[in-house]
Amino acid sequence: SGDRGMGFELPFDDVVLAVGSESAEGLQVGMAYREILADGGTRIAFRILTFHNDCRCVGDGSCGSESCRPVITPTALRSSGDAIVVSEDGDHGPPTLVYAATGFRSDETGGWYVLWTYNDGSRRSLLGRRVAEATGEAVDDAPFVASAEGEAFGPQAFTTEMGASYVFVDQSERQIVSARLICAP
Repeated sequence: SGDRGMGFELPFDDVVLAVGSESAEGLQVGMAYREILADGGTRIAFRILTFHNDCRCVGDGSCGSESCRPVITPTALRSSGDAIVVSEDGDHGPPTLVYAATGFRSDETGGWYVLWTYNDGSRRSLLGRRVAEATGEAVDDAPFVASAEGEAFGPQAFTTEMGASYVFVDQSERQIVSARLICAP
């Protein structure tokens, strides 16, 4: 896989994208991926990509006017934020990612939840980290434990009217587990 000027320092796989906020200045897209370390271990990284937008109006007016119903189309990559490592080094499953426009923190800002499985040798737990859209930095000092019960496989994050949620398969209990992501202040 080519770098394309984005500053990747390590080989990586399992890339996931989640659309964030959109404005005339650009479309924010969160990107999470698994970096492959020299010792064979992995870690989870995240960065924000910003795309140029092309604005066209449906109906009368020009973009930015009250009479315009804008159709904003992302075109080319404008910039790539610096990568941040959201996990510790270890044995990680592929990440999943979801964007929450509001309610992400107590100040009602938006951001991304990055979730992944972590195998500590005795169990496969589901861990996560919040990344603020405004700064591109991790909100939490360390990953949070989304689920330490059972054997978590195949996590998927999604958004509903109720907010950001996730689902995964608990292989040891042979059941599907679903929960809502709720942020502490």
